[in-house]
This record gives sequence, C-alpha cells and structure tokens, in this order.
Amino acid sequence: MKTWPITELVAKIRKLPPGSQLERQELGDLADWSRIADNVARLVDLVDYWLRAEYVKWTADEDEIKAARRNRRKPPPFPLIPPVASRPPSLHQRLQEIYEARAAEFNVDSESRMVSDEEFDQLLGL
Repeated sequence: MKTWPITELVAKIRKLPPGSQLERQELGDLADWSRIADNVARLVDLVDYWLRAEYVKWTADEDEIKAARRNRRKPPPFPLIPPVASRPPSLHQRLQEIYEARAAEFNVDSESRMVSDEEFDQLLGL
C-alpha cells in the first residue's frame, strides 16, 4: 500500500472536485459564480458609472456647473464605482462595504437621497 506524504494528501483534499456537494457547501452562493460572470458584472458597473457621469454632463446648466466649482472638493485619485450589477448576495454585500469605506475616505456621498415631491419639482423648475 502506498503511503502519501501529508503535504501531498492535504493538497489533494483541498482541491475539491468541480461541482461536488462539498464544494457547493464551502462556496455557498458563490458556487456558480465564474470569472466570466464577474467580468461581465464589472463591465455593467463601469457602463452604469460612465452613463451616470455622461448624463450629469448632458443635463447640467452653466449655473449648476459654476456652483459646483465653488463648492468643489478634491476628487478621489481613482473613480469610485458602486456595485450595481446582479451578483451573489454575499459578494454584493462585500463589494458594497468596500465601496462605502472608500467613499467615506474621500467624503463622497455613497448613498442616494430621496427627495420630496416639492424638492423634485423645485429641481425641475416647476
């Protein structure tokens, strides 16, 4: 009978067969999450961030731009991209916590604020 060195045995045990019940139990809701799915979710986050930034450029008027420049804070050295794509709940929560921590470092509003009907009408100039 062949004896296995302990390191070789541990290495074989740690590499779980793909799709096994033990792997699913260990990974939880990330069991079906792949690198391709993660890359697509990151692209969705990036496109959402880009579209929001472009929308602000398209809809801002000169007075808003001047007021924003007067109250300007130094922006972060890298874009803070919030996770918006559909992901497994545990991963989404972890990424949201990372985003909120980074946003807090740079004093960036990490949450959108609900406005009343009157405030909304005032923003639209109605």
